[in-house]
Amino acid sequence: MLFCAVGSEDEALFAGLTKIPLPMVLVMTPIIQSLPAAAAQDAAVHWLQPRPQGMDDLAAERVIVDYLESSAIRERVTGHQGASQVHAALLRLHQMAASGRLPGQGEWRAVRKEATALLRGLEEHDAKVLSYLGTAAWPVTSAPEVIRDLLNDEAEARAAMAGRDRNLRVPTSADWDTFRTQIDELKASGKSKEEAFAVIDSVLHDRHPDVWERLTASNALGRETRGHAAQFMRALLDRQF
Repeated sequence: MLFCAVGSEDEALFAGLTKIPLPMVLVMTPIIQSLPAAAAQDAAVHWLQPRPQGMDDLAAERVIVDYLESSAIRERVTGHQGASQVHAALLRLHQMAASGRLPGQGEWRAVRKEATALLRGLEEHDAKVLSYLGTAAWPVTSAPEVIRDLLNDEAEARAAMAGRDRNLRVPTSADWDTFRTQIDELKASGKSKEEAFAVIDSVLHDRHPDVWERLTASNALGRETRGHAAQFMRALLDRQF
């Protein structure tokens, strides 16, 4: 999308020419890559409509406020006092920033410290579901990649929740070791890296069917939840256009 619009993949250049805040530009390509073709085209056309007045610099902060205020996110901290407190603190800071009243760096550091301590104390599943608490503990002025990182967190969180709901067997570190070992053996047999990855699926299916089943299910779930996360984040961006 960027190249078609400005003849370059330079995101800062694209942001400057379109007057779309850089934090929003940084998440556009990942969103489009995760959407079905028709939806991706629709999103790109919508975002690239000429807007002579451009977009104000606070739009990116409003995206984060909308993210934090969404029912899907609020539900994740319901009943978890520590997470609810961090969520409320983050929402307050981003609401201030979105109104043009930038919180002090000390306030951001304090909530980051609180979020980090909370996440470290959680088991792996809950840490994935609530990882946004650490990611959102930065203002877009100093971390323009925040919205893009929230998209990644959202996909991981949805995958963790869906995997537990469906009782899917999560790939183990041993599964990934098997995957890497098979890749190395294929390359040692004379295949290029590209050739090895092209046939690894059938090799695992034949030699390690249990590993193949877990990795295949995990990859399919990842594609599904990345698509859902992209649709969710696209809707938040669209509100600013």
